[in-house]
Amino acid sequence: RIRSDADARRAGRVFLEHAAGVIARADDMSREMRLLRGLDVGELTVGAGTSPSAMLVASAVARLVRAHPDVRVRVVTDNWAALLGLVRRRELDLAVADATTARDDRDIHLEPLLRHQGYFVVRRGHPLLVPARIALSDVLRFPFVGVSRLPPRLLEPLLRAAPASSVPARQTARSIPSVACDSPSAIRTIVAGSDSVGLLPLSLIGVPGEVPGLEVLPLVEPWLYGEFAVIRLASRSLSPLGDEFARLVREADAEVRADEERLAGLLRAAPGVRGPGARPTPGPRRRGPS
Repeated sequence: RIRSDADARRAGRVFLEHAAGVIARADDMSREMRLLRGLDVGELTVGAGTSPSAMLVASAVARLVRAHPDVRVRVVTDNWAALLGLVRRRELDLAVADATTARDDRDIHLEPLLRHQGYFVVRRGHPLLVPARIALSDVLRFPFVGVSRLPPRLLEPLLRAAPASSVPARQTARSIPSVACDSPSAIRTIVAGSDSVGLLPLSLIGVPGEVPGLEVLPLVEPWLYGEFAVIRLASRSLSPLGDEFARLVREADAEVRADEERLAGLLRAAPGVRGPGARPTPGPRRRGPS
């Protein structure tokens, strides 16, 4: 028996929570029935981070629709944090994005993919190409162009290496990257036309001559890599279509990794190219006691 308005509000909240759970379970049951239709019919909604979208997902979608032209596929491109939210809200069947931020989440299932080394790229004739050796702090003295939301695993060492400034740390964090751009082709264009420094994997940079006016800096940070995964809710099974798409992502991932190793070899061999053949430098030192 409800005795007051406060009791009524509490009862209403409990009812809504249970109703939301019932609706979600009903949706999942309906979805499971649709999954039984197999590969040649149905729909798939996938999420893709900025870099894996260009590196892996586009190729996997092309292969999927070539083999199964009657399926419908929707691709949502966003940063890793937004994609995790969409997966949890059941708005995506799966996502391909940064893996490190959800490793400890029990409600998320991760299928890790291969690592992809990141490289700093600049315009030809950039001042950073003159010194024999450069440090990460030298790089960060120039405008830094990168994706709008770097995972903490990458952002924290970049902040530690940033040149000393009177600007509060919170504002400094917001300024990395100083130019936020979620398009690899736009990053290349911005870098080629300014003194900014971009961050990209070799598969999105290309070999010397393919992208006019760009060079790779001789600074290879071992911790500066992309670590992606196929991400889905642990409580939701994938359809045959989703399983096939995940397989095609793994296939594309292996091919991209092999191509990046080939490109690294070309850069080491190219005369006058200052790039990934340089010795890796140690990660930035922590300030204060460890």
